[in-house]
Amino acid sequence: VQLELPELRPYFQVVGKIGPSIRTEMSIINGRMTKRTSWEVKYILRAESPGRFTLPSLSYSQGGKVYHTEPIEVEILEAKTEPESQTFKKLKIIQDPFLVLELDKTEAYLGEQVVASWYLYYRRQLFNLGVGTSPALKNFKVMELESATQLSPTLKYLEGKPWNRAFIRSLALFPLHSGELKVGSFELRYQQAGKGQDFFGMPIIEEKSVQAPAKKILVKPLPEPAPDDFTGAVGKFQLKIHPTKIEVRQRSSLQLEVEILGDGNPDYILEPKLKFPPSFEVYPPEVKLETEVRAGRLFSRKKFQYVLVPGKSGDFEIPEISFCYFDPELGRYQRTSAGPVLIQVRAGGVLPEGRT
Repeated sequence: VQLELPELRPYFQVVGKIGPSIRTEMSIINGRMTKRTSWEVKYILRAESPGRFTLPSLSYSQGGKVYHTEPIEVEILEAKTEPESQTFKKLKIIQDPFLVLELDKTEAYLGEQVVASWYLYYRRQLFNLGVGTSPALKNFKVMELESATQLSPTLKYLEGKPWNRAFIRSLALFPLHSGELKVGSFELRYQQAGKGQDFFGMPIIEEKSVQAPAKKILVKPLPEPAPDDFTGAVGKFQLKIHPTKIEVRQRSSLQLEVEILGDGNPDYILEPKLKFPPSFEVYPPEVKLETEVRAGRLFSRKKFQYVLVPGKSGDFEIPEISFCYFDPELGRYQRTSAGPVLIQVRAGGVLPEGRT
């Protein structure tokens, strides 16, 4: 398949080409086999001049039929000068591909979440990527955020040249010690076509690897003295309390759920101290942990679910509870509170209509 690009000057210049790649799909329906072949090539264009431009229609002839693409309207804006990112100020590009570790912060408090992300930069075609040596992270609580299942590159210019930048992996790191801690090197293995050819004239495939150098994080201790009820949680947190019902029969059960949500190490979200009425029989809570990724950060939701059985009738109160944490943005200890919870316990018999 041959395609001829239309004239793109003065607005664009072709600076790279990826492919062509050919994919064949075969299917059998009612005993009849069909075959479909697709062909793809990508051209990398660099905008040279601001203005409006129409990428003309391309045409391709096959089997007596002519196929056309739709024209594409493009608006090229004036370039904005942005300061060079810290990641690349001291970066020396010595090979293609290369792997980079990016940290969302290089200074953190003890227990504060640090997001470590690895990106692969490449210009040549790569095959069969796989993890080699994983980074040494013995001084951190480590939780997985995201991992790429395939390369989905974006275009990035370095030293005036176009590079493919593809996300590989990200981790949430929670420092377990203060001081200077190291995020170890990370290795990727891959294959690429070599310069030589085999007996059949096919390119010789070379096995190679690339490493992202280790980086250091300065971890600051938490200020002293800490509040007596501080359990080690560092980040931002919310506390909620939910009774399943606020009116119940004597010796019937109800559930009370305490929920703590935050972006800190979930190991330090401990069971809160509640004061239950003496006449309530209280069973040990069932603890559930849920995690989710929001805007590239890990959030944990820990639920403590209690079963309560009131032994006497009357009006009872479970007092307000609080959760103490250290806010690294404010640099001080904070509290989040919920409650109190009021519960009416009726003597045996049927509750008023509409109550459960």
